[in-house]
Amino acid sequence: MNILVTGAAGLIGSELCRQLNEQGHHVSAIDNLSRGNVIPEGYFIEDDITKSNKLPFYHEKIDIIYHLAAINGTTNFYERPNEVLSNNTRVDLNVFEFAKRCPNLKKFVYASSSEMMSHSDFCLESPTVKIDDISNPRWSYKISKMVGENYLHNSSLPWVIIRYFNVYGTETQKGHIVYDQIENHKKGTYKVIGPEETRCYTYVEDAIDATIHCVSKCNLKETINIGSNEELTSLEVSNIIGSALGFYAINYELVEGRKGSAKRRVPNISKLLEYYPEYSPIKLREGIRRVIK
Repeated sequence: MNILVTGAAGLIGSELCRQLNEQGHHVSAIDNLSRGNVIPEGYFIEDDITKSNKLPFYHEKIDIIYHLAAINGTTNFYERPNEVLSNNTRVDLNVFEFAKRCPNLKKFVYASSSEMMSHSDFCLESPTVKIDDISNPRWSYKISKMVGENYLHNSSLPWVIIRYFNVYGTETQKGHIVYDQIENHKKGTYKVIGPEETRCYTYVEDAIDATIHCVSKCNLKETINIGSNEELTSLEVSNIIGSALGFYAINYELVEGRKGSAKRRVPNISKLLEYYPEYSPIKLREGIRRVIK
């Protein structure tokens, strides 16, 4: 297969390129290197796709597009909301327009997010999404993904939507609890924001393995959750990270969660398991050990 990956130098994109290359696919990749600098093997172009829908690739040679390019990271949602919203929307629209000109395109895989279901404790692959306060900067990212999903549903593109749930790995960037808490512990800052809020964390190798497997088997116009079913509080995550770094019995400063942050978020992965019954993601404790190592 001839596969194009956008956002190819980031956490998810770089691992996706690695696994696709290992499987023998011909991978073309593009990234502006703003949130990652892992240059994937194969044909890579550094470029900013917010500026044009004329991507420097041969349309007729592309079989699958994995569109991952976006500004992510919870801290960015609050600190750079207008940049997150405008950047992500421009990137999506440009890549969608490029995809329309690919005559042999079999699947367009869109990386969406668990943020789409932030109003729900148990997250289905539902088209019903809600925003409780349009002024909340957190929703800058969610709104950009709502625009992307809405566009695809009303397009003729052969789309598949993947909603990722808290993916982490060695290339995790600032704004994710794993990166932030590792750095905080190293600096001697022992603080947990939203200590009782729960999430399910997915090691990036498992997330991409599941993505490729599901995309190869699923129908068009499907939305699939990619995540784990190990539910942990932010305090539990911080303790796992602390103990992995050699810190024990820490008296954390507990801080109220940010405005709009879900109290509980657990993915329904029944569709994922239908396509991939053998899927068995590692636990967070093992994943953190790998990240720190």
